[in-house]
Amino acid sequence: MVVYAIPLMGDLNRRFPSRVSPAYDGAVFKPIKACEEISRETREIEFEYVVLDRIVSHGEVLAEIDSRGFRPVLPEELISFAEKYPDEQWKYPIVALGSEASVNGGYRVACLWRDGNRRCLDLPWIGGRWRIGCRFLVVRKAA
Repeated sequence: MVVYAIPLMGDLNRRFPSRVSPAYDGAVFKPIKACEEISRETREIEFEYVVLDRIVSHGEVLAEIDSRGFRPVLPEELISFAEKYPDEQWKYPIVALGSEASVNGGYRVACLWRDGNRRCLDLPWIGGRWRIGCRFLVVRKAA
């Protein structure tokens, strides 16, 4: 079940006790164009991954997601995914490209990953390229 509200920093720290990026404190997310019209009603959705076996730019990932009939998830959806499937982020980084936050003059997206034995909720920069092994969390366009 996805509740469409970005939790406050204290709530995020309770949900991800290992590590939440300090950049979340005060971050304001803005949906990308492909996600502007997404319904914000609490509902269940089915998640899938798009996996690319090469290093790719941000634009290339978004184009590939669109060509497969998906849309990238929003941060609220990523957080719900992390709560339902907490073991997934131990396997690979999981990225939500549906909304961007402007932080210190650059744009960032929500990402789940691990740091040693800690579950992390991070905000990586999107100016570079995405590495092999990232999973881009998506849902069907109708969702």
